Amino acid sequence: MTKAEALPTTPTETSDTPESKPRVTAFKTAKGSVYQYDSEGKTTRFKATTGEQHERQDLTVFAELSPEEEQAHLLALHLEGSHSPSKVYVVERQPDDSALTVKDRSQVKFPDQLYLAIVRDGKIVSNTPASLIPHEGANVFDTRHFEGEGKAMTERHLGNKVTEISYAA
Repeated sequence: MTKAEALPTTPTETSDTPESKPRVTAFKTAKGSVYQYDSEGKTTRFKATTGEQHERQDLTVFAELSPEEEQAHLLALHLEGSHSPSKVYVVERQPDDSALTVKDRSQVKFPDQLYLAIVRDGKIVSNTPASLIPHEGANVFDTRHFEGEGKAMTERHLGNKVTEISYAA
């Protein structure tokens, strides 16, 4: 990944620290999908419109996207299968201002420096601050990496906006 001069500095998300909020157990999106968290902070999605239970995701983040940004991300995701030079990644701004692609929740070292980025030809062309903690009105983005057809594969999904959040008692 290239240097991240394009990544703005995100203010520290003090309200997103585990000590300041109860643990999220699940959330629901505008189209009724329900995401459940497991003990490692990873999610599985039940897609209400089709009745499908999806595989466990390695990383789930939340970004407040305008309708135009949402369309740009959806287009980049749609084109990924056609060997497009554009892809969508979660990146983390490092102390030296470089951007590290994050593939798994366990890799996150600076949760207040996460971004949902469109990368074209190895360069970040668009980025939006992202969070590990859901909040109403934010789009959900989840990804997983797996072995399929004898090769490493990646699944990326931009979901609808969060409408409801459940917390541990």
